[in-house]
Amino acid sequence: MDHVTKRITITKRALVARIRRRLDESKVEGVKVKLFKHKAGDFETKYTPGSFYYTVNMLTGSVLDDHVRLEAYALELGVMSSYEELA
Repeated sequence: MDHVTKRITITKRALVARIRRRLDESKVEGVKVKLFKHKAGDFETKYTPGSFYYTVNMLTGSVLDDHVRLEAYALELGVMSSYEELA
């Protein structure tokens, strides 16, 4: 008999909250996850319009990583389990 693994879906908002809490608890000071929303009429970017997440060092103001893949980043930080998926 095949065993089917049920995956639990979590919202993007909940996942971002988990990531932010982990970063707040971590020893790396000043690192935050931010949302960039591209709106019509804003400056042109080389990326596709829409929204994406990036990490910023708030102490220096430098962008550490742009276009962060939330699921991969959450798994790397250990705030998302393998049986969970993004809604």
